[in-house]
Amino acid sequence: MPTTKVKLPGGREVEIQEVLSFIYNVPRSDIEVLNVLQERGSLTTDEIAELLKTTKPSISKALNNLVKKGLITREKERDVSRKGRPTYIYKVDRKFLTEKILNDLKTLNQELENWVKGTLSN
Repeated sequence: MPTTKVKLPGGREVEIQEVLSFIYNVPRSDIEVLNVLQERGSLTTDEIAELLKTTKPSISKALNNLVKKGLITREKERDVSRKGRPTYIYKVDRKFLTEKILNDLKTLNQELENWVKGTLSN
């Protein structure tokens, strides 16, 4: 996701990443991880940590959060020659993510509409 700003009705401009961070209740750093996955495709925790020049534990936390929110997917790497902990591959299904964001925005819009009608029409 390139950095793009949207203008709110009050005149304030905010970056799309800020909006997503607010809507999904995730830190801005998690949205940066989401951006990297969108730009690069499938990546491991180590690869993302290297690209963002940060620690593996902070990337793991962000990835777990994004998986929990349904914004990315995780698959076990199928390398039978490796022993020990499995390696996971994280990725974004762009079509699914687009539909999820749009559906979530529609739901938010409906809830706001219901609130406005219920509050202002009384």
